[in-house]
Amino acid sequence: MKILCWNCQGLGQTSAVQVLKSIVFQNAPDVIFLCETRLNKLLCERLRISLNMVNCFSVDSSLSCSGLAILWNNIVSVDLLSYSAHHIDTIIHFDVFNFHFSELHGYADTNHKYKTWQLIDQQQNSSSLPWLLGGDFNEILADNEKQGGPHRARSQIDNFCNCLSNNNLFYCRPKKGWFTWTRSGPNTRTIFERLDRFIATPDWFQFFRCIVFFLNSKPCPIIVPYLWTLHALPVLIHLGHLRNSVLSNVGQMTKMVLN
Repeated sequence: MKILCWNCQGLGQTSAVQVLKSIVFQNAPDVIFLCETRLNKLLCERLRISLNMVNCFSVDSSLSCSGLAILWNNIVSVDLLSYSAHHIDTIIHFDVFNFHFSELHGYADTNHKYKTWQLIDQQQNSSSLPWLLGGDFNEILADNEKQGGPHRARSQIDNFCNCLSNNNLFYCRPKKGWFTWTRSGPNTRTIFERLDRFIATPDWFQFFRCIVFFLNSKPCPIIVPYLWTLHALPVLIHLGHLRNSVLSNVGQMTKMVLN
């Protein structure tokens, strides 16, 4: 089983859809979570058909939502628990494995980031199954997850860390840091941050043995984490905010790792 997450920053252009199709066809994910789709339900349905996925649930793009979508094939079944402009909460059924999967797009506004932590608290109570979360959390967990620009306020980092601690959530710590978002201007230093990740509860890790591989590509580093068991071999792929020019090479690079 493979799960793909991507903050696609808009799928209204044909080039963006073509990049996504290339990644999907080369990596064959069973579940795809997209945020910032900037699509309505009709366009998401067209996207589902073009990706040869069997099912789709989407939250329309609007003034309060940049658009979310989860797509899946007939290898898995998905039960919808709840959704909002910033999350889709589900149960994934795959073979003999059932687990709680929450897909998030965290609040970007500093004054509203507490709502992301409240969402995580609420979803923790929605199922007793092993729990996996993936998406764009719009926050870092440590100072080394940011390079360039002003330092992040310690209170913001602590709030994220406390949320994970309170909900008994952990992530696969790599041998070195990585970045999933970048911004630069003509007269400013480039800023790199790690905003996107997978995190999970200890009982989820009891099912899934974790190994992380690193792939780097300029101008923004790429990290593709793989997690698997000896039985079902699930693979988690997070593309973060990586841009289309970078992602055009991801399919070939991930294929190299898997080989």
